Amino acid sequence: MERELITEYRQAVQESLQHLGSGGHPVAVEIAALPDLIRGYEHIKLANVERYRARLAELRTRLEASEEMSWK
Repeated sequence: MERELITEYRQAVQESLQHLGSGGHPVAVEIAALPDLIRGYEHIKLANVERYRARLAELRTRLEASEEMSWK
């Protein structure tokens, strides 16, 4: 799971970098800070991974919205 998280995180950061010019900088900063959510051991860590992934999904949606807003 931890190796998967590293790959997921790197991909998310790469994606967020593509949105910096469209007003996505604050969201990209939030994405960069997400690993701080993943703390604890066993079931606590697993619950925090779920929180991380849910928050990442929210932030990705915000990035897409910022891209759409920049085209209008």
